[in-house]
Amino acid sequence: MERLGVDTMEIARLKGHNEAKMRARMPHVHKLAASERELGLLARPWVRKSDSQIILGRDRVGARLVNGHTHVEVELVECDDTELARIRAAENAHRRHDPGEQSRALSELLAAYEQQASEELELEPPRPKHDPRNGPPRPPKTAKGIARERAAKDLGIKPESVRRAESRGKAKLAEADKPKADKIPTFGRPVDDAWMAGVELADELIGDAYNKLRAALASLGRLNSSKTPYPSAALQRLYDNVQGQLNSIKEARPVSVCPYCKLVPEVRSHCPACMTSGFITERARKTIPPELADTDTLRVAYSGRYVPITQFASQGDLMPLDAMDVEPEAMGEAGLGFDVEDL
Repeated sequence: MERLGVDTMEIARLKGHNEAKMRARMPHVHKLAASERELGLLARPWVRKSDSQIILGRDRVGARLVNGHTHVEVELVECDDTELARIRAAENAHRRHDPGEQSRALSELLAAYEQQASEELELEPPRPKHDPRNGPPRPPKTAKGIARERAAKDLGIKPESVRRAESRGKAKLAEADKPKADKIPTFGRPVDDAWMAGVELADELIGDAYNKLRAALASLGRLNSSKTPYPSAALQRLYDNVQGQLNSIKEARPVSVCPYCKLVPEVRSHCPACMTSGFITERARKTIPPELADTDTLRVAYSGRYVPITQFASQGDLMPLDAMDVEPEAMGEAGLGFDVEDL
């Protein structure tokens, strides 16, 4: 491999930029984008000069897209396909946010080594005839076996471990390549990719907060069981406070597209249920009126009534109530079906 220096390239011209666009939806890439906004680009993506292929740093390219950039500063290198696969395998050996990433890297590495080994075996002279007096014949080397040995040396593991990882990887890749369902129920409504990525990030960060509060409870429990002379009444109050916050956090995770506005722009812009966010939390979901939970006839809450979503032009532009040819179902005394505290 030869390193050729630094250059600024247009993201749309990079081979692999479509995958970077897909990665821009992922919560960990949004975290990376936030870090870049604060600290700048800490590590340049690697790009092969001969074909503009992204070798390393597709997440970093995705983060640039999240931040609205069209160009990225890259490290130009030149390498063959075997070297490329080795670099990716080394980079992705410990990645865990993408269930198929390690498997995909191993597959690329094995394919490159197998191709290399096949070419070498074709050049080898024929094997001499086996003499039975020397014991049973050794099985001939195969390109796949040689590839596993070389991959094992690169990764610091045994060839048998590579074989097992390869078998597990095929199942992981099959699972990772399946179309992913939406993170939350959407009532069949079209959802913007950037919006869904934001919802996933919110869910992940609130989940982090939940786990940290659980760790805090565990620490207080250890303090209670220790011999430290901490006032028991004060410790109990502290424990109860943290437990209450833990329950609140647990019910604060996004669980659904808002059933009250269902992302209809004019309704969402003043929706008190989701506060214009477009989603509701677990706490609010407990009080959804059945008329809005119905997935057969979609309705939204508008002007004190349950209005069929079909009464909106293109399901986006609001039609006046007096122009509707179907009488909306009144909400009655139940109102929206939730309290502001439920948000």
